[in-house]
Amino acid sequence: MPETSLLYLKDILFEIGPVSNNGMGQDRLSVTEIESWQKQMGILLQPWEFRLLRRASGEYLAEAQRSEELGRPAPYEPELHPADNLIRSDLTKAAMRAMQKAAEGED
Repeated sequence: MPETSLLYLKDILFEIGPVSNNGMGQDRLSVTEIESWQKQMGILLQPWEFRLLRRASGEYLAEAQRSEELGRPAPYEPELHPADNLIRSDLTKAAMRAMQKAAEGED
């Protein structure tokens, strides 16, 4: 792979759409979707660029699914300052304590 900035591939990924919808949920970009984008844009990606786009799409989807866990940011959320993560963590803990107290009070 050439030594160059790969940020242009991130731009391409988000221009195509980082994931696709297959009717049953989200999936990584298909070969057909990337080929269609190439044809429409008149751009021919190198094989390594094509593979990297598919892999990045799969990683984006996996991270989006992992973000469903409490306190884990989604890949499309802006990057937070470490202090913001502490606040988020504290708020999550406080919410969990409140839910536990409410559940104990209902028993």
